[in-house]
Amino acid sequence: MNAVLFVLAVNLAVILACAGLFFLLRAPPPDAMPDPPALLAVFHAEYPDARPCDSVLADDGRAGLIWLADGAVGLVAGAGRHWRVRRLDSVAQCATRIAGEALVLRFRDFAWPSARLVLCDAAVRRRWCERIAQTTTPDRFQEEC
Repeated sequence: MNAVLFVLAVNLAVILACAGLFFLLRAPPPDAMPDPPALLAVFHAEYPDARPCDSVLADDGRAGLIWLADGAVGLVAGAGRHWRVRRLDSVAQCATRIAGEALVLRFRDFAWPSARLVLCDAAVRRRWCERIAQTTTPDRFQEEC
């Protein structure tokens, strides 16, 4: 009987240690972007030659879009402790749709299948949805902006 209790106690201690490590080491979401210059700095780290013309930061600060001088759109979105950066141009296949106060982008990429930008202003959502739709290759899931 003592051996069974000892084994149960050891198993419980191991489970609690693993749960504690999980909560201590998990990746918190990145801090919200404070302003558009921070968004441009993250994008320029990946694409140093890009020339931005216009940008919008999501209202929750977790993503942003950049209109580039060559007609492409830059996307920066938080993932884990890092920022994902993507350039959306005529080669990129992307479906855009508006879902409530968010602009949802779907990609043909298993590593990054979608991005969601919370944009409370309806005119801003519609303008960026149209820009992305005219810049990227239409996808079969494309909806009207």
